[in-house]
Amino acid sequence: MKAIVKSRELELEFGAPIGLWRTGSGLPVVCLHGWLDNANSFLPLVQALADRIDGLEYISADFWGHGHSAHRSRDSRQYFTDLVWFVQSLLDKLQLERVCLLGHSMGAGAASLFAGSFPERVSHLILLDGLGPLSAPAAETPERLRKALEADPLNQGGRIARKGPRVFPDIESAARIRQQRTKVSLAAARLLVERGMRAASEIPALGRTDGFVWRHDPRLNEPSMLRLTEEQVLAFLQGIKARTILVQAENEQSHHFQQLFAGRLQAIANLELRPIQGSHHCHMEQPEAVTDLILPVLADYLNHAIE
Repeated sequence: MKAIVKSRELELEFGAPIGLWRTGSGLPVVCLHGWLDNANSFLPLVQALADRIDGLEYISADFWGHGHSAHRSRDSRQYFTDLVWFVQSLLDKLQLERVCLLGHSMGAGAASLFAGSFPERVSHLILLDGLGPLSAPAAETPERLRKALEADPLNQGGRIARKGPRVFPDIESAARIRQQRTKVSLAAARLLVERGMRAASEIPALGRTDGFVWRHDPRLNEPSMLRLTEEQVLAFLQGIKARTILVQAENEQSHHFQQLFAGRLQAIANLELRPIQGSHHCHMEQPEAVTDLILPVLADYLNHAIE
C-alpha cells in the first residue's frame, strides 16, 4: 500500500514559514531530518512502516533553511540549540502535547536535546545514526566564533555574494553530484534533490531562464559559531525519560562516531542500541531493515496510548 503524502506550508510563531508533509492517521510520529537533507529523507522509511503498522501519523518537516522551508533572516545566526526551538514551535503549532520523535543525524541531535529539555513531551525517541550534537572543548570557543564570522558566505566578501549560487542544467546532474559527495545511492539522492532544488528563474537576480539551484541556506555550509561542551551534551541526554532506541550504522566511516557515542550511551537511562550494517542514510537505502529494528518501539508507543 502506497502512503498518501499531503504537503503544506506552516507559519511558526516568531519564525519563518516551513514546509512539511504528513501521512497516515493516529498517534503522531514527528520526523526530523539531517543536515542539508530535507523532509523527503523519510519517505522510503515511512512507506515501509505504513506497510507494517497502522494507527500512526507521520509528520516530516523541513528545518529552517532546508527543503521548502524559508531561510531565516539575514541578521539571524545558525545555532544548533535553535533546532530545539524549532521542534517546540512545530509541536505547539500542531497542538501536539506528547509525541514520538524520529530523528536522523542532525535531526537525531535536535530530538535528543528536545527530549532532554522537555521530557514530558516525548514518550518514545527513535534516533538514526545520531545521539546529541557535535561538541567542542570550551577552550576552542573564541577561535570557533571568529572563524564562523569570517566565513559568512553572505557578507560583502563572502563567496555567495561574489559568485552567486551554482546553477545546474537539470535535476539529474544535481542528484549525481549529491550522490558523489555524500555517498548515498542515486535513488536516495534523487529524492533529496527533488525537494532540495528550485528553478533558477525563481531568482530574478540571476537573470536565468534555465537551470536549477539549491534551495538550502548557504550559511548552513559554514562553521558553527558555538558548540556545546561534551559535559553540556551529557546533561541533556541524562534528562531524557523516553524509551529510546539508537540505530547505529556500521561502515568504514563510522569509527569516529562510535567513539563519540560510547560515552553518551551510558547517559540515557532507557536506551536500546541496535547496530545495522549500512550507510549513514540507512533509513533511505535499507528502509525495511530499519523498520524491523524500530517496529517494537512504535508498537510500544501505540500500546502505551491505549493503556
